[in-house]
Amino acid sequence: MIELFQRYAALLAAAAALASVSGCSNHMDTLNQAVSKRHGEVGVIRTSVFDLVSATRIGTGQADVLRIYIEGDGKAWATRTQPSTDPSPRNLLMAQLAMDDSRPSVYLARPCQFYKNPECRVPVWTDKRFSALVINSYNEALNKLKIRHGSQNLELIGYSGGGYIAMAIAGIRTDVTQVQTIAGNIDPTEWGRHHNLSPLVGIKDLNQISRLKLMPQMHFVGTEDKVVPPALIDSIVRKNGFRCATVSRVGATHEAGWTGIKDSLREKVSCQ
Repeated sequence: MIELFQRYAALLAAAAALASVSGCSNHMDTLNQAVSKRHGEVGVIRTSVFDLVSATRIGTGQADVLRIYIEGDGKAWATRTQPSTDPSPRNLLMAQLAMDDSRPSVYLARPCQFYKNPECRVPVWTDKRFSALVINSYNEALNKLKIRHGSQNLELIGYSGGGYIAMAIAGIRTDVTQVQTIAGNIDPTEWGRHHNLSPLVGIKDLNQISRLKLMPQMHFVGTEDKVVPPALIDSIVRKNGFRCATVSRVGATHEAGWTGIKDSLREKVSCQ
């Protein structure tokens, strides 16, 4: 009887694992379809820790300036208290914007979205989603993309939590010429205080990153966004003394109403 129970338990565990992989596979299929419709192709960039899913328009060759679209947190939580088993985004806004950009552009998902490697555990997309390991993986991926495309400089565009990733990377690299964010959670510590949430792990204080003070920045905020409200971004920009940052209001919520900004994203961000 005990042996039968153990075999039954093993079958349940295998079924649960298959369901988890199948979920990722289904979302990868959806991403593939969305990207291929825009004449792009999906790939995986290997780094020392996490493998990042990417998308690039077919035929994108050498480019002195490469634009990087960084995904948001995706479905990190199934409920307010229950982490998701698959953080892949259901809204493919960033992949679509990257593929629609006429300039050489690459979409980068967050770790464990669409594809899971052995290091993918729940903390990677919950309380450790902005950790040094995550930032380092992006740095490795960007170095590989620069070599692949012969690029000298990078322009970063981040959505939601990808906004902080973009800011953190821009603060430690010398080849980032501008940062744009869409509904960007550019300071998770202040954001957490605003929503009375527990602190996340490994957050760098942007006020201590001197390079960001004069980094050309454009932050698109949604007037109906309750997740990252415009007043919070206004406050963060003032507090950190970002002298080259502009906050642009858009009639959008956190997840909807952003497709109309694609022309604005193509404009060069200047230091005013």
